[in-house]
Order: sequence, then structure tokens, then C-alpha cells
Amino acid sequence: MTFGEKCKKYRSEAKLTQQQTADAINVSRRTYIYYETGRKLPRSRRTVEKLAGLFGIDPNLLIIENDERFIELQRERPAAERIISALDDVRAILSDGSIDPKQKQDFASKLAGLCADLSVSNGPASANDNGGFDDNIL
Repeated sequence: MTFGEKCKKYRSEAKLTQQQTADAINVSRRTYIYYETGRKLPRSRRTVEKLAGLFGIDPNLLIIENDERFIELQRERPAAERIISALDDVRAILSDGSIDPKQKQDFASKLAGLCADLSVSNGPASANDNGGFDDNIL
């Protein structure tokens, strides 16, 4: 799936118009339409990050055209790096009361997947195991 196809898909899922999306990322409607139709790509990583944030997805998911490869790359990342990323997401979600419930659900699914991956690679955690994290981390 191309960048434009993904933009259209995620915008539709978020029930946003092209104008609303363009306004949210500070581009003209015409520019955003060019993104969706594949005539242009964003010039800056920041624009991609704004789009991804609006859609509640990882920015790399928009950039990498092979979704299976994206999933494979995510699983290859070291567990510690993935945990740090997840903790950053947890902090952001907990501190932002305006986040859409679907985004919270998507996040919970990602976190559950991470935990499942860690269980498989490290064996099940004991009842007392906090994964080596300080209980006051959040």
C-alpha cells in the first residue's frame, strides 16, 4: 500500500475530511489531496509525524510501503527499545484526557502484543516480577 493509499485509509477510519486533515497538519487541502493521490509526498518528517499522530499510528507505518516488512522490522527492534517507546506512549495517553477511545484501544493492543512478544522470548514473568522497572516510573 502506498503512502497516499494509507493516508486515505487512515483518514477515512478517523472519519476526517480532507480539509480537516489538511488543517490539522498545516497544509492546504490541495497539498493534502496530492498526498492521497500520490502526486506529492510530504517534504518533512514533521508532517509525516503530524499525520501519524492524527491517525494514531506509528509514523513509519505511513512511510514503509510493505506493511508486512514494517511489522517484521518492529519485531526485530530490541525489546528494551520497544519498552521505552511503549512507556513514552503510556505517559502520553495517561496525561491526555482528550485522546479518542479507539486510539486508546489501539495502544492497548500494541502494548498487549509487546508483552506477548516479551513473554515468548523471555518466558513467563513471575507474579512478583516488575520487569526491572521502578514502580514509580509512571
